[in-house]
Amino acid sequence: MESKKTILHIIPALCRGGAETILVTTVKELKNYRNIVVTFYNANGYTNELVCDKLINLNIKNSFFSPFYCFKLRKIIRNENVDLVHSRLFWATMLARLAVPKKIPLITTIHSYISKSFEYKKFYIRWVDKLFYRFHKSIMLADSGGALNDYFSYLKLKPFKAISPYTFVDPRIFKANTEKSYKSGKIVKLITVGRIAKQKNHQFFIDAFKLLKDEPIELHIYGYKAIKEDIETQIQQAGVKIILKGQVDNLNELLPQYDIFVMASVYEGFSLAVLEAMAMGMPLLLSNIESFKEQCEETAIYFNLINQVEFVDKLKQLTLDEEKRKRLGNAAKERVLKHFTLDKHMKVMNSIYESALGS
Repeated sequence: MESKKTILHIIPALCRGGAETILVTTVKELKNYRNIVVTFYNANGYTNELVCDKLINLNIKNSFFSPFYCFKLRKIIRNENVDLVHSRLFWATMLARLAVPKKIPLITTIHSYISKSFEYKKFYIRWVDKLFYRFHKSIMLADSGGALNDYFSYLKLKPFKAISPYTFVDPRIFKANTEKSYKSGKIVKLITVGRIAKQKNHQFFIDAFKLLKDEPIELHIYGYKAIKEDIETQIQQAGVKIILKGQVDNLNELLPQYDIFVMASVYEGFSLAVLEAMAMGMPLLLSNIESFKEQCEETAIYFNLINQVEFVDKLKQLTLDEEKRKRLGNAAKERVLKHFTLDKHMKVMNSIYESALGS
């Protein structure tokens, strides 16, 4: 019997997030391969969900890794007889470009529009990416077509091979509740999902909810805290009806408890949280960034990030229009099932892996 090919998946950590969830979900589906997951740090929010043949922690103390970690990763690749490496997120990709031997195919995935990224505003980040890109020609993947085009145009690089397999949702887990009532009752409950970080722009909601103090509307924020600012104090000082719920691993059970899904991100790649809300048949009120529009098209309502009044007006209109909420939710669910399921994603990924290994 022919032995399985070995894929090494590398990512900085397994804290819960979109890129991490995509890795954990896809690895579980790659039953025809031997899968090794390598992380920089020991954090793992997927203890009971990660299914792989081996999990290795490099114990990197900071992002600015020394040549020692390149040798360490190369040793793992050699000892484990790795046939292909797939990296996700910036620093994992930089390390992979340096450490992976050129005879081994390298696949790297972009998870955001880098031209909008706060990280890429730093000159040295752009310089490092462009320099390391030349070390190892890789198959570049992105969560969306827009993010992929943005990467090459922003860095002025010529792609070796570029594909957009799209982010996905597993409809077996995130399945719309057909019995859900769209009547909000006394309190209209909004939900947003994403780590507490500048990119997610939670400050927008704090400012907007100052205009909603007299309305029976509250917002629950799910996600771990990734910034130093004391958002709890900001919420208390503003006196707004916003509640931090922390990080959870049962979002599929929680989403049906809410009336409207909102997100005010400054930039995204292709938001997994939005796809999950779409699959649950929820009405969406989102910032008018390019990735959300590519993701949802006409199945969501969009607002301008420099105008909290516009957000408040559109939110109030949506809370009063039950039929519109239902129509938007159904359209979003249909769009996900047609374009962004796990099955469709895995067909593309298996084809990419087979092609890379064959060449």
